[in-house]
Amino acid sequence: MVSEVTIVNKALFHLGEPRLTSIFPPEKKKSARFYNENYVQVREECLADFPWSFACEKATPNLLASPPTSEYLYVYQLPTSPKVLKIRRLLDGTDLSIDLKQPYKKRGDLLHTNVTGGFYVEYTKDVEDENEFTPEFIEAFALKLALVGCFYLTKDRQRENTLYQMYTMKLMDARDQDIEGTQPRPIRPTAWNKVGRV
Repeated sequence: MVSEVTIVNKALFHLGEPRLTSIFPPEKKKSARFYNENYVQVREECLADFPWSFACEKATPNLLASPPTSEYLYVYQLPTSPKVLKIRRLLDGTDLSIDLKQPYKKRGDLLHTNVTGGFYVEYTKDVEDENEFTPEFIEAFALKLALVGCFYLTKDRQRENTLYQMYTMKLMDARDQDIEGTQPRPIRPTAWNKVGRV
């Protein structure tokens, strides 16, 4: 079973920090408090950073009869449970392989666009259950958690920069795997993970 603390401990390993048994009270360690406050926000950011297959959905949005003021002609209600984190594309309603390539804006849980009727929205949804995460996402999420918490917990800018590079490469690897259908490549060695901080 994968849990919040499982992934946080992977992040702490990247930082060379002690493991936790929980990120929730009554645990009072600095790292536990930080990740208890930031875990959800970083998860949502990491999900939005890449079109992870387990978090991608398609839906037909509902046109609002009395929309708020907008520079676009139409306003649609997006799904709210789970919430939409990022819109990827607007797709033709009769052929989902066709990207409409039309401008739009997401404001809260509303979609503003000039497209009318019979289209689908491809989007990344929020996923709260860690057991739905893929191994590749868990690796990326742990890296992002480490990156976000690095300076607060270690005051090490060099490590922070290295973690940023590692996270960026992990997203590039995920994109390559998605395009080529290949197995993910291991994280490339760096000056400090060669000695065990992977």
